[in-house]
Amino acid sequence: MSPRAMPSLRTTVLFLVVVLAASSTVVLAGSLSPLVKGKPTGFAAGTIGGGNVAPSYPKTREELANLLKDSQPRVIVLTKEFDFRGFNGAKVTAKGCRPDSNKCPNKGGQDAIDPPFHWCSSKYPGVDVTYDPAGPTALQVSGSKTIIGQGANAAIRGKGLRITGSNVIVQNIHVYDLNPQYIWGGDAFTIAQGDQIWFDHNKVSLVGRQFFVTGYSPAGRVTISNNELNGLTQWSASCDGRHYWTMLFLGSNDKITFAYNYVHHVSGRAPKVAGSDGKNFPKVQMHAINNFWQSLSGHAFDAHDGAKILVEGNVFETVAYPHTPETLAGSLVVPMANTVGVTAKAAPLRRNLVVNKLDGSPRPIDTGASSTASVSAVNAVLPDNYVSPTAIQIEQVKAYVLKNAGVGKI
Repeated sequence: MSPRAMPSLRTTVLFLVVVLAASSTVVLAGSLSPLVKGKPTGFAAGTIGGGNVAPSYPKTREELANLLKDSQPRVIVLTKEFDFRGFNGAKVTAKGCRPDSNKCPNKGGQDAIDPPFHWCSSKYPGVDVTYDPAGPTALQVSGSKTIIGQGANAAIRGKGLRITGSNVIVQNIHVYDLNPQYIWGGDAFTIAQGDQIWFDHNKVSLVGRQFFVTGYSPAGRVTISNNELNGLTQWSASCDGRHYWTMLFLGSNDKITFAYNYVHHVSGRAPKVAGSDGKNFPKVQMHAINNFWQSLSGHAFDAHDGAKILVEGNVFETVAYPHTPETLAGSLVVPMANTVGVTAKAAPLRRNLVVNKLDGSPRPIDTGASSTASVSAVNAVLPDNYVSPTAIQIEQVKAYVLKNAGVGKI
């Protein structure tokens, strides 16, 4: 299947915006480390990571890898770049493939590594691929971990993080250079069998596959805030210098808050939400608030069966498709000029909704599916005890996100 193939779907998507929210959620025992800046809101509110234990300062790659995967609560501080290229041995040359998406071979396209589940179809011509085996094998992160970068240069190069436990914080880390020339070269952040995970003020660039991915195991409650997702690349599945495989949220009953993020120079899956995992259609609830999408040659939202998404207070600047046509599915709510519908009567938010903004995007968000934003529609996405991120008025979103998203800004 081409990366741009878009199967038909049924979903619930609300394109709106927030002003303020206050509520409560289940809070874990203990407290945040004083090294953590701010505190999580959204679905992951109450997450404390490793708590207030004495911080660890790894000096070597091996030490960092061991601290991440052990069973102890940890506050792990990265004071430099940890370069994991070559960590799993020398580069490997193997048989991969050239998928249909690569319309510009040897001129900026992406060939594919064939992963263990044999993604490369027999209809795709085989090609030799030479890659670093560190990229497809992520660093394992167990539960009760806080991972913090110090300053503007804390980074993990050549490997991503795979979180397989609950109660994890990742803040102020740049993850990059995971075989970006190849599909399946590596994912930056993966959650599988987790819950209460907070990603904040990180940066991702130059990866082979996803920046963020949940599934095929549940991720639970997740908040992704103040991150920069930089899709500029020399190897593009869409042959235009933009990364295609941006985000995939596919874990069963995942609940994801996506707030204050800067997503730029990508061409698709920004994000892809729900759809078939090969066996079922997982249900995914998502709240996207006050994000800035810029320079997308393809689509932002690609929502499938099982998705319920509240999208409010976001700026789409020069975005070809704010959503795929299939995302509509008869249930899209899109106030683009005035605050409408839900008032303080909406229990999860306790406030009015605010609009999204399109700037230089040739295709509007479709408003044909519905005309009002009902209390019941919001309640279907957010629980009564939801702690919403504080909303920023739409006129201030772009400047706020550019000032605050990414590493070295806390």
